Amino acid sequence: GLLPFLSAFHTREGAAVNLYLPGRMELTTPGGQPLAICVETGYPVQEEIRLQLELAAPEEFCLELRIPGWCRRPRASVNGAPFPADAGWLRLRRRWERGDVLVLAFPMELSLTRSDQLEEEVQGLPLYGVLRRGPVVMARDASLDGPGLDSELDLPAGENGRVEARPVGPEQLPFPAEQAYAVSLAGGREVCVVDYASAGKDYDVRMAAWFPLKAL
Repeated sequence: GLLPFLSAFHTREGAAVNLYLPGRMELTTPGGQPLAICVETGYPVQEEIRLQLELAAPEEFCLELRIPGWCRRPRASVNGAPFPADAGWLRLRRRWERGDVLVLAFPMELSLTRSDQLEEEVQGLPLYGVLRRGPVVMARDASLDGPGLDSELDLPAGENGRVEARPVGPEQLPFPAEQAYAVSLAGGREVCVVDYASAGKDYDVRMAAWFPLKAL
């Protein structure tokens, strides 16, 4: 596949990391020596990404790290020293040495996007919503707890669409899922959602990412 070629690449001033997949990426520094970046992470389920550099001799070059646009409060550090970070590309020019460790953290909240926030053409049409945690779209599955898939949900959302939710353990689910949350509805009820990739695995069970919302 193309993912290994998209994960990291060379730049005129050094190297850039675009995707955060666990494993080892092998590159070359501007000085011509081999550079390995070892990535340890559970992203996008977990928030933290650890990158360790391996190179034979110290060398100054620029290492760029992609910060996803959805992340509002990213954190970054090199060998424990924090660096300011914002969505876009974090550029770190320094003298790199073998064993240097970079740690990125992308805090994630469960947030609601309404259909009327996307296009003017949907004005006057039934209101729908979708939930997302970081880069992962969540989905409902008919076998999960909560109102039926066609029921209008009264789902309170705060600043930036943030919704109240609690994690759901695997023992409470009828099927395996990477992520599962019980989302608070108005009136004290809850609806269970899982990551999109885990929903709808049974061909005779309905699932949906977009669901009807109660009109505001």
